[in-house]
Amino acid sequence: MVGCANHTTRVPVAGVGQDSSVNRAQELLVRLDDDPDPLHFDYTPAVHDLIAMGEPAIGPTLPYLLSENEATRLHAERVIEGVILTMHGFVFGRGWSRQNAEEEFRSFYKTLWDYEAVGRKSLYESAVTERQAYIERVKRWLAGRRVTGGAAAG
Repeated sequence: MVGCANHTTRVPVAGVGQDSSVNRAQELLVRLDDDPDPLHFDYTPAVHDLIAMGEPAIGPTLPYLLSENEATRLHAERVIEGVILTMHGFVFGRGWSRQNAEEEFRSFYKTLWDYEAVGRKSLYESAVTERQAYIERVKRWLAGRRVTGGAAAG
């Protein structure tokens, strides 16, 4: 679930404001499956760039979880998961930036996707109904963050 040390930290994309972020995310999502890392197929340059965008990349990425293409779903899952990991203090190539951050992440992420409840399946390989339910939970979480000004990661 957690990324590897080969993750390349990218400079956040230029442009300020939600519209420019959504536009940039859409540009990257067109290339979501292009040029996968030969050692880590679940990561592509677009996956890394979307993770670097942070929270604004989550919403535009959600529909890709419903793709017929399993690789597309896997890449979309890595984007969303990667953003949420970094929001909770994970630094790719280094690990957790503070004590208890991993436990906080796991506790929070279980509210979005409970591996035990779905038979230890990853999101991308789960039934479309399970993925749709996940998307709705993420949308509710994002809406709650907008209401509170994004004060808390979880």
